[in-house]
Amino acid sequence: MMTELTPEQEAKIPEYLDYWLSVGLRTEPINQSKAENAVSFLYEKFLQKVKPKNIIFLPSPEDCLRYIVKNQLRNQLWNQLRNQLWYQLWNQLGGQLKIQLWDQLGNQLRDQLWYQLWSIHNPLTNWEFSNYWHYSFILNEIFPEKKKDFILYEEFLTHSKEFHYLFLFEDVALISDFPKVISMTNGQLNSETGKALEYRDGTGLYARNGKVANSLLELELC
Repeated sequence: MMTELTPEQEAKIPEYLDYWLSVGLRTEPINQSKAENAVSFLYEKFLQKVKPKNIIFLPSPEDCLRYIVKNQLRNQLWNQLRNQLWYQLWNQLGGQLKIQLWDQLGNQLRDQLWYQLWSIHNPLTNWEFSNYWHYSFILNEIFPEKKKDFILYEEFLTHSKEFHYLFLFEDVALISDFPKVISMTNGQLNSETGKALEYRDGTGLYARNGKVANSLLELELC
């Protein structure tokens, strides 16, 4: 059982944090081809379904929700697919990662990594499955000999960087673009002049020192 990190392994932790923070704070427009491949991967590998005929790209999560309401898509079915996806992720990835990697660490080392990898996390995750990235450090730096057993996990990490928010249905998948602006101070959403989080259609959130609101007035009244 692994009980402590080598100096070389410990020195690698900031590299992983910086890399995944940059992923989480992405403001570049979505690459539609890569995002479509990511959706296909999720449907085929985890939902055991053929990807939907229609994959629609929209500028923001709010616009995705407007589309759902306008087209009377059933939230119940979306929740069903969403729950199924999370269930499959946990069974195919989460359980395996925990048993083969996390459980092989000593208690003191677990506590150290919990603080360094989990508690210091991206305050604005750009994808809904962000909890799984933490294992990339453990796999690559502590147990590299096990990488051959986690090909699906590494494929998942690669694809998961290519989307922001997904709304999955049987016949259609809605994909939100990334924000165009993310303004932060000391690791918290913060802007004194406008939206701290803004999408390309103008929707977004106001924030002061991590306190989030839908309008400046609401922010002042909080």
